[in-house]
Amino acid sequence: MIHAFFKALLFLAAGIVIIAQHEEHNMFKMGGLKNKLPIIFWTFIIGSASLAALPIITAGFTARTLF
Repeated sequence: MIHAFFKALLFLAAGIVIIAQHEEHNMFKMGGLKNKLPIIFWTFIIGSASLAALPIITAGFTARTLF
C-alpha cells in the first residue's frame, strides 16, 4: 500500500512537471526545476525517499522492518 501511494505521488508530480513545461517531453530541456517548482521538488524528494526506504524517516523503512 505504501509503495503504491508513493509511486502514484511520483507519477502525478511528473505530470505536473510536463504541464508546467508546456507539454515538453525532452528531459534535457527540463533543468532547474527546483527554482521554478519548489513544492514539486520536495514532493519528488519525499516520494523517492519513501520508495528507497530510507531509515527512520520514511514509512517504507518502518513497514519493511515491522513486517
